[in-house]
Amino acid sequence: MNLKRGSILDRIARHTNRRVEDLYREEEPDRLDAGARRAAPSRGFLRRLTETAECHGFALITEFKRASPSEGTIARHLHAGRVALDYELNGAACLSVLTEEEHFSGSPDDLRAARAASSQPVLRKDFILDPIQIVEARAMGADAILLIAAMLSRDQLEKHMQSTAAWEMDALVEVHNGEELDVALEVGARLIGINNRNLQTFETDLNTTTRLAPRAVEAGAFVVGESGVRTPGDLIQFRRTGVRAALVGTSLMRASRPGKGVSALLPGVGRPGTRAAPRGWIKVCGVTTRAAVNAARQAGADALGLVFAPSPRQLSPQKAGTLARHIPPGLARVGGFVDATDEEISEAHRAASLDWIQLHGDESPERCRELALKGYLVIKGLQMGTVEDLEQVRRYAGVADAVLLDSQHPELRGGTGKPFDWQLAGRAACILAGAGTRSVLAGGLGPDNVAQAVVAVGPGGVDASSGLESRAGLKDAEKVDQYVATARRAFGGRVRT
Repeated sequence: MNLKRGSILDRIARHTNRRVEDLYREEEPDRLDAGARRAAPSRGFLRRLTETAECHGFALITEFKRASPSEGTIARHLHAGRVALDYELNGAACLSVLTEEEHFSGSPDDLRAARAASSQPVLRKDFILDPIQIVEARAMGADAILLIAAMLSRDQLEKHMQSTAAWEMDALVEVHNGEELDVALEVGARLIGINNRNLQTFETDLNTTTRLAPRAVEAGAFVVGESGVRTPGDLIQFRRTGVRAALVGTSLMRASRPGKGVSALLPGVGRPGTRAAPRGWIKVCGVTTRAAVNAARQAGADALGLVFAPSPRQLSPQKAGTLARHIPPGLARVGGFVDATDEEISEAHRAASLDWIQLHGDESPERCRELALKGYLVIKGLQMGTVEDLEQVRRYAGVADAVLLDSQHPELRGGTGKPFDWQLAGRAACILAGAGTRSVLAGGLGPDNVAQAVVAVGPGGVDASSGLESRAGLKDAEKVDQYVATARRAFGGRVRT
C-alpha cells in the first residue's frame, strides 16, 4: 500500500482506521461474529452477474450513494430501499451501497434498507482495511464487499479475500493500474473492478478500463468497469474489450428517477432485451414462531410477514418485537395491517423495526402516498375477481411501491388462502410493471403450485402463508423449504443447497 500523504484516499484511510478502532472498542467482536453467523444466506453476487451476462449480454451494478468527495452532495434525501427497488424493476442485476459516513454520507442503515426492498445481491462499498469490517459487512446482510488494491498490501488483499470467501461473500477487487492488476491476478481474484477514477486525484478516464480489461479477461476474471459511465456508448466501449458488467452510480443518482436511467443505459449494449430478469422476491407471511423464522432463513426467503390485523396469525406489537429479535440481518420484515391508524403503524414499526408495511383495508392511493412520505415502503393488497378489478390496479400502480394480488373474499381481509384467475393476475402484473411497481402474487400459493403460478403470471414476487402450514398459524418447515426452492427455480435463480 502506497498512498500519497494528504491525498483524498490517504485521508479516507486515516478516518477508516479510527472507525476500526471504534469497532473493536464499542462492538464486542464475538457479538459481531454471532450477528454475521445468523445473517440471511448470501444471494450470490458474482453468480448473479455471471448468469445475467450470459443470458442478457451485459450486467449492470447500480449504486446508491448520497455524496462523494469529487461530486459533493448528490442525493441526501432519497430512500435507499425505494431507489434499490426502482433499480431492480428497471433491469439492474446487482446493487452497490456506500456505507462510509464521513466522505460519502453513507450508512449501514442504507445497506439494510436496500437489501430489504430488493431481491438483488448487495455489495457493501466501503474502505475495508481490517478483518473486523468483513465480519461487520456480513452482519449487515451484505452479499459482497469491495477490496481496493491501492489500500492493501498483497498479503492483506489475499487474506481479506480468504476471509470474505469464508463468510460466503464475494470480493470485488478494485484496481486502477497495471501493477495493481498484477497483484489481483496473483492472489486469485475472480471478480475484478477496474476503476476509471484515479483515487489520488479523483479524475476520471474511461480508457483505464479499455486498457487493462483484456489482460484480466484473458486470465479468466469477470471484469467490471467502474466510474464515469454516463451513456450507452460507454458500456459498448467496455463490452468490446471483454468487460461484462459496469458499476454506475452518480449519473443515476442525480436523475429525478434513478431507475429510469438504468433502462436508458441498457438497450444500447448489444442485442435487445439486456435488462436483467427479476430474481424474484419470495415472502413467507404469517410468521408467529422462532422456528418459522429459522425455516424461512434457512430456505433463503427474502421477506417475512408479521400480521398486526385480526387473524389466526395476529401478533401484538410486543410479541412481534420479541420475535423480531430473532429475525436475522438481511431478511426483510413486512408488517400487515387493515385500515390501521398512524399510531398503530408507528407502534408496530418501533417494536419490530419494519422494512415494509402491507395494507389490506380500504386505504386509498392518497393514504398510500401519505404513508410513503412518512418513510415507509408500501405494499397495497388488492383482491382480484373480474376484469373490472384491473381499474383498481391502475389506481395504485406507480403509487404503492408494490401491489399484492389476492383472490376475492366477501369477508376476509389480508390473505384469503384461495387461488384466483392467473390470466387476470398476469394482466395486472403487466400494468404494474409498466408503472414501475412490483407485483406480488398471493392467493393459495404453496410448494405444489408456486412454479406454475410464476410461469403463468410473471410476477415480481410471491407471498404464501396458509399453504405453508400444518395447521392455522403454525408453519411447516418442510413446506417452507419446498416453497422457497420451487419459487426460486421458477424465477430462474439457483436454489440454496
